[in-house]
Amino acid sequence: MSMNMRITEGMSSARLLNDLRRAENSVNTSSAQISSGRRLLDAAIDPLATHRALRLRQDLTQTEGLQETVAQAKGWMETTDEALTTINDAVHRARELTVQAGSGALQQSDRVALAEEVENIIQAVKLAANARFNDSYIFGGQVTDSPPYTPAGPDTYTGDTGGIVRTIGPGVSMQINITGDSVLGDGTDGRLLNTLRDIHANLTGGTPADIAALQTTDLIALESNLTDVLNARSLVGTGVNRLEHADGRLADHVVTATDFLNQAESTDMAETIIKLNSQQSIYQAALSSGATIIQPSLMDFLR
Repeated sequence: MSMNMRITEGMSSARLLNDLRRAENSVNTSSAQISSGRRLLDAAIDPLATHRALRLRQDLTQTEGLQETVAQAKGWMETTDEALTTINDAVHRARELTVQAGSGALQQSDRVALAEEVENIIQAVKLAANARFNDSYIFGGQVTDSPPYTPAGPDTYTGDTGGIVRTIGPGVSMQINITGDSVLGDGTDGRLLNTLRDIHANLTGGTPADIAALQTTDLIALESNLTDVLNARSLVGTGVNRLEHADGRLADHVVTATDFLNQAESTDMAETIIKLNSQQSIYQAALSSGATIIQPSLMDFLR
C-alpha cells in the first residue's frame, strides 16, 4: 500500500469520525433540550437569545427587588395609618370630654377626673406616635432608631423633618413617612399635644376663664388638630393606593418578562422532536456509511 493511499484513507477516517461526533452531539443536544425543557443549554446554541435571556433575568431580578420595596413601603404606610387611626379616635374622645367639661352642671371634682383621662389621652397619642415598622420608628423622620416622643415625659419631638423615600418603579420614587411634629407637634406650637395640655390645665384650673376656654378656644384648637390628623391620613391613603398601583404594574411586568424569558429559553417540544428524529436518521446513516468505508480499508491494510 502506498503512503499516499494511507494518508487518503487516514483523512477519510478522520472526516468520518468528525462527522459522527457532530451528528452524535446534535442528537445529544436535542435529547437534552427535550428532557430538560431548556433550549439554551449553553451560550453557543444561540448567542443572541442567550444575551436576551440574561437581560430578561436581570430585569426580573430588579423588578422582584422593587416588588419587595413596594411591599415594605406599603407595610410602613399601613402601620402609619393604624397609628393615625388611634390618634384620630383619641382626638374625638378629647373633644367629647371638652364639651362635657364646658357644661355648667359639672362639679370641679368632675373636671379633675376628666383631666386625668385627658392625661391618659396625651400618653396614648405619644405612644401611638412611637409606632414602629420592622424596628424603625415611623414618625421620627429620618431618625428611625429612637422614639420621637417620651411617654410620661416632656412633649418634645426628638425626630427630624426628613423624608423617607423609596423607589417604587424604574425612575419612580415617593415619600412614605409622616413626621410626628406635623401631627402632634412639640407641646408648644398649637398642635395636638399643646391643645391637650391646655385642656388639661383648664380642667384642673376650674376658673370661669378656664371653663370659657373649654367652651371656645380649646374646641376650636381641637378641630384644627383633627384636620391635621385627617390630612395626614389622607396623604397615607393616597400613598397606599399609589403603592398598590405600582405593585400591580410590577406584577404585570413580571408576567410579561417571564413569558419572553420562557420563549427565549424553553424548548419547542414539537420542533425539537422532529429535529431529533432527523438527527438520529443522519447519525444512523453516518454509522452505516462509516462501516462500509472503514471495513474495506481495514482489509486492505491487513493485506
